[in-house]
Amino acid sequence: MTERTARGPYQNGIRRRREIIETASRIFATYGYMGGSLRQIAAEVGVTPAALTRHFDSKEGLLAAVLDNWDAEVDAMGSTGSRG
Repeated sequence: MTERTARGPYQNGIRRRREIIETASRIFATYGYMGGSLRQIAAEVGVTPAALTRHFDSKEGLLAAVLDNWDAEVDAMGSTGSRG
């Protein structure tokens, strides 16, 4: 008998969340936080604005996820960079 593990997030949800964060990063970089709208981000991803709020509670929550992703990318670049 195989051992059962706790189920984690679904792969499609993880992919969609990553796609939303990448799109929001691009929109915020181009138009700024105030100029980029959830409606614009949703349209580019191909979902409704309501779908964004299912993944992120608000525009502020999406911005926090974008900044967390940016921090993780910067940290990864620092740990793989050569020193010396």
